[in-house]
Amino acid sequence: MKEAKFTVRVVGSFDLKEGNINFKAANIVKAMEGCPMRDIVAALRSMDQTNSPASTPNPSRWITQFAGLESEAAGKAMEPWIQIVNDGQIVQDKRLFRELLNL
Repeated sequence: MKEAKFTVRVVGSFDLKEGNINFKAANIVKAMEGCPMRDIVAALRSMDQTNSPASTPNPSRWITQFAGLESEAAGKAMEPWIQIVNDGQIVQDKRLFRELLNL
């Protein structure tokens, strides 16, 4: 099976508290706009080796959170400032994103 070619596109600005782990993750994602998704996730994973209480067990969740795909019920919903793009199409489903990431 062919590996999906997908990335992120910055479409807005983020409003996160400077210095916290989410702010650092957002800056990584922003700086890696257009890079292959696997590389972006790898960079987030390497940054998230702090074992702090705020770290996330799955760094790819930052991407879905920043794209506005996380649930309000989980307390993670935010105004999207990136789009997940696969072959020119915007991915708007968290499950599809995870399927593409695992190809």
